[in-house]
Amino acid sequence: MFRRFCLLVVSFLFIYVKSGFPQPQETEPSITSRLQRDTILIGDQITFSIEVKSIKPLRVVFPNFTDSLGNGVEVVGIPTADSLAKANYHHYSMNMLITAFDSGTLVVPSIPVVLASGHTTDTLFTQPHALHVNLVPRDTTLKEIYDIKPPIAEPLTFAEVAPLVGSGLLLAALVVLLVLYVRSRKQNKPFLNLFKPKEPPHLVALRELEQLRNEKLWANENHKLFYTRLVDILRKYMEGRFGINAPEQTTSEILSELERIEYDFGHLKEELRELLVISDLVKFAKHVPLIQENEKNMNFAFDFVNSTRPVETPEIPATTDDTGQQLQDAQSENQTTNKLS
Repeated sequence: MFRRFCLLVVSFLFIYVKSGFPQPQETEPSITSRLQRDTILIGDQITFSIEVKSIKPLRVVFPNFTDSLGNGVEVVGIPTADSLAKANYHHYSMNMLITAFDSGTLVVPSIPVVLASGHTTDTLFTQPHALHVNLVPRDTTLKEIYDIKPPIAEPLTFAEVAPLVGSGLLLAALVVLLVLYVRSRKQNKPFLNLFKPKEPPHLVALRELEQLRNEKLWANENHKLFYTRLVDILRKYMEGRFGINAPEQTTSEILSELERIEYDFGHLKEELRELLVISDLVKFAKHVPLIQENEKNMNFAFDFVNSTRPVETPEIPATTDDTGQQLQDAQSENQTTNKLS
């Protein structure tokens, strides 16, 4: 009984003494580090944290990680640092995402953290950590490995075919044009004959004169229309043959223009003057010519065109002396018919 009482008294004294004196507190800063998990698949990302605790405020300098911690451990993004002050201690931390692309057991190395307080600096080191990196497990449910599928055959569209067809047609057209051009050059013919050659003025005049003669306007006493058309035919002929603006000129102006042309008209010029004068009298003075005059002027118009039209010299191959003599005779006959200067 007395022994039990003594133990009770000693216990109360121990509790009183312990509560009357303050307990010693942790004064040194501490550092800890941890991985979110120590086993990952290749390429997975986990968080690696570093924490520093201290009673007194400190200036904590974490390492400046760029892209790697070493030993094949890669840093993803930019690490974030934070600090928190509580009533009885200060908390400093840094978090970063890490990953690895090599399989096996990698070691996250010990990382130094610099602590500064006033003029005093110290360095704490984290504990190294083992990181197990596994490959992606093969799917055992698949019975066979399938090859890459070939490209899908799509039907051709008009937009795809049109350029090819158009290019082919254009190339064929160019080849045809080239063949026609070479053939026309060899045959000395106009290429493609796109433009109809202009009909010589003497052929136009002779055709219109023949048409006028068949109408026989003077027989119906339509003298004014007859001479108007007759002189107009000759005016257009002189414009095309000699290059004078006869359709817009008077009788005297036409005769003056003919004087300046280097061409031997001979008696044709005087007869032309008589025809133009009679035409003016019929149109402006109501002159009524005789039938013989009408026929004479009609025949003169044919004679004027045939006498002044260009002379085409036939090409006669000079193979024998007789052929050369025939050519000289033909040229002499042409010079006798029309004198050109």
